[in-house]
Amino acid sequence: MYYLNLDPAGWLLSVSAVPMPGCPAVGTLEETDLSGCRIRAYRWDGAALVLDKERLAALEAERTAAARTARDDEASAAAMAEVQAALITAQINALSADDATALRWRLLYPLWTPGAVYGAGDRAQYGDRLWRCLQGHTAQAEWEPETAASLWMEVCEDHAGTADDPIPYSGNMALEAGKFYSQDGVTYRCTRDTGVPVYNALAELVGLYVEAV
Repeated sequence: MYYLNLDPAGWLLSVSAVPMPGCPAVGTLEETDLSGCRIRAYRWDGAALVLDKERLAALEAERTAAARTARDDEASAAAMAEVQAALITAQINALSADDATALRWRLLYPLWTPGAVYGAGDRAQYGDRLWRCLQGHTAQAEWEPETAASLWMEVCEDHAGTADDPIPYSGNMALEAGKFYSQDGVTYRCTRDTGVPVYNALAELVGLYVEAV
């Protein structure tokens, strides 16, 4: 036995196997499809549930319109978020800041994102580090800052580059002759300028650009 919960006009709201006061009972619902919005298209005629096809068509049209509106709203929200992100990127990168100041503001800079357009001098976060764009480009998934040495250079804290205060090296950095760099607990002295950022481990550059000290 099933008990029908109806609105004041007799339209079906829900079905229960538990007796409900004031709700008509039916012995079977085998011929009734109560999936989706169809449940609200049935009306109790005093003896049985009757499907109103016109009401069903209206309900399905309403559901389709609601789904379309939800998709449009989602697309609009995504577009607005993209515009806002672009504005934030432009605004923060328009600020005149040296590297030391930029590092203090690191969390204000946008995250590096594939598809974003970067100009020379723009800064972005990637891998918990701050990077400066070397030449304008549209970011692609295979051009992450830590691997695209021709496009990005890490913004690092100021160090004297002496044996007592070597510059921490983590790749994607141009090396200057006479300066000292450290990596994995080892200090290296650069023997000649690289001219461009390099991202090889310093141990791999011994004899080419650096010597261990």
